[in-house]
Amino acid sequence: MYFALSYTLRKGVHINVDLISSMLPRNVTNLALGLCYLMAAALVALIIWRVSILTHEAWVTGEATVGLYAWPMWLSTAIVPVAFSILMLRILYLAAAYMITIVIQHPALEAIIAAMREIGEEEAL
Repeated sequence: MYFALSYTLRKGVHINVDLISSMLPRNVTNLALGLCYLMAAALVALIIWRVSILTHEAWVTGEATVGLYAWPMWLSTAIVPVAFSILMLRILYLAAAYMITIVIQHPALEAIIAAMREIGEEEAL
């Protein structure tokens, strides 16, 4: 499930409320989205850091599941930082894309940003 987060963001099929952003100028919208993605990256980094600590502790202490087979606990917790690292790369890519379009106002960059928005809209229909 965690690996689907980055794919969902790539396709733009996450929950998105654009009532206010559709009424703002393009540069203001791009700035707001860039800043929101940077804040999301900080939150995801916090999740990665905390779960990595839990994974390391489970590995060092040798924690295992109770049952017929004693599976190491670090195997299941290691999935979270790996998947969230992939998600963070995508979030940072989107943040950079939105921030760059504010500084460099080039039609090709605007077309890329518009295409990123339209992917989610087309698949949502």
